[in-house]
Amino acid sequence: MDPEPRLTAVERATVERIATQAEPRYARRAIILLAHDEGVSRGETARRAGVTTRTVRHWLAAARSSNQGAAGIFAPAIWEAYAGPAPAPAPEPPAAPHLLTIAELCQQYQVDMDHARRVAELAGQLFDLTDDVHDLAPEQRNLVYTAGLLHNVGLATDPIAHHKAGRDILLRHPLADLTDEEREMVACVARFHRKKVKPDQEPAFMVLSEQAQEDTLAITALVRMADGLDYSQSQTTQLDEPIGFDEGFTIPVQGPHSQEDAGRAQKKADLWHQIFDFQLRFLSPDEPLNHLTVSELAILSASAPAPATPGVRPDDPMSEAGRKILRFHLQRMLQHEPGTRQGDDIEELHDMRVATRRMRAAARIFGDYYDPTVFAPLVKGMRRTGRALGRVRDLDVLLDKTQTYISALAPERRHSLDPLTSSWQVQRELARQHMQRYLDSHRYDRFVRALGEFVATDGFGIASPTDVPGPAPTQVCQLVPVVVYQRLAAIRAYEPLLPQADIPTLHALRIAFKRLRYTLEFFQEVLGPETTEIIRAIKLMQDHLGDLNDANVACGLTVEYLAQWHQDHLTGVSIEGPAGYLADKQSEMLRLIDTFPAAWADFNDPALRRQLTLAVSVL
Repeated sequence: MDPEPRLTAVERATVERIATQAEPRYARRAIILLAHDEGVSRGETARRAGVTTRTVRHWLAAARSSNQGAAGIFAPAIWEAYAGPAPAPAPEPPAAPHLLTIAELCQQYQVDMDHARRVAELAGQLFDLTDDVHDLAPEQRNLVYTAGLLHNVGLATDPIAHHKAGRDILLRHPLADLTDEEREMVACVARFHRKKVKPDQEPAFMVLSEQAQEDTLAITALVRMADGLDYSQSQTTQLDEPIGFDEGFTIPVQGPHSQEDAGRAQKKADLWHQIFDFQLRFLSPDEPLNHLTVSELAILSASAPAPATPGVRPDDPMSEAGRKILRFHLQRMLQHEPGTRQGDDIEELHDMRVATRRMRAAARIFGDYYDPTVFAPLVKGMRRTGRALGRVRDLDVLLDKTQTYISALAPERRHSLDPLTSSWQVQRELARQHMQRYLDSHRYDRFVRALGEFVATDGFGIASPTDVPGPAPTQVCQLVPVVVYQRLAAIRAYEPLLPQADIPTLHALRIAFKRLRYTLEFFQEVLGPETTEIIRAIKLMQDHLGDLNDANVACGLTVEYLAQWHQDHLTGVSIEGPAGYLADKQSEMLRLIDTFPAAWADFNDPALRRQLTLAVSVL
């Protein structure tokens, strides 16, 4: 036990000033004295000061052996500079000190916000891309973003050792936006974002809980790679869709400084590879793709004949109805996989993608009826597969509609769009390469096998019953009417917005229509015959809004091409054809927007809603 004489009032006032105002090496000693004076344990004292318990013992022993007491462990000039009379006792408790916000801290320490925000954004993107690997909770994405913002907070204070200065700044300043533990974790990220990570030599890290230590290293790994991706400080490097390979994936990066930034990010991926058995590779366009090693997989067979309908019955529990619907569309996805791989018929890819979309739509309806630990990884696999197929399909649609436009041109003008369509063909080929690698990956293989086991095993993965008194509805006949009317309500909620609706709003409305249509299709075999006419009306709205979205996408991609043409000053390449195509697509958008109110009026007819009521009433 350390002896008990405590600080006098004058000494305490002086030590408090040193703790809050002096440079870090003296501030840490002052924090040790104040914590000891409060009777705090050595371990807690070490945590507060950001030092080891050995350092705590050293300075307490020095204070005891000094003839000058507390003053003896500080340079005389430091003690004199902060010495003063004890504050008079206040009649009322002092007001709580102002806690800095993250924005105020960044301003106070002159953080380069352009770089900070870009690193934070990239760290968030990496968090999303690797969310089934790093085991961080979804709500910790905000902490990852904050750590990216503050990783360089010490740069203006000490450019040479800014990683250490950043740690000390964060340990010294309680923040309104973070808990103490979160702030200490971010301080460790600032300390570790530069140079080789040696966590067992960092006192601030060693006093964290075991879980906080694991999370801190995962966050640090993400921030280190994100910092590397903006090594050029240009904020121009962008991440592309990842390409799956054995036990990991490659992340293509784009931008004028992508080779420099990708190389730096690869070096700073060292911590990630120390703590996770999942390889990440950052690839710039200047590097070849043929270095990837992809396993040949035995994909589940789809040779069994598919039934005409899922086989849903009104008395089915929702969990088993969902299993039937997922099995139905998984079988269709696998049946169209060989044709998708071969690539001769674009409709094969279309049908495979439709099946993945139907499964994702079913997951939204039935997800609550399954154990999330079983079902969430399957949903991620559905989403990942849909992304891999979607980019190719979107370009197929774009090129197909562009060919229709070209066919209507005069013969002498039909080659005027060759540079534009050639550019899109290159993009499509790259997207197909990415898709093929994903379909050849262990990740896709594991997803299909896991989903196959799930849909083939009745009762597997059902959620535990809720602890609610009284009987709970569980069957199709009890719950489907609620689901259908919720989907319809989501569509009708857009009605007040439609007079001033912009393109994103109309795109969101299209998705709402699609969800109602899929819901009706899932349960069509147990609904009334009116369902067919309702689905037809919904499809007309989807087609109208889909054509609008396709025209908008075509405009955006054409504008990008024209901007690149202007930037590269492509002599000898005419832009007359692409410019005419852009004008045509813009006219198509205006026509579709102008005719949308009439289409909406046809759909939003009370007679159609009466048909829907009749269709649902049979349950």
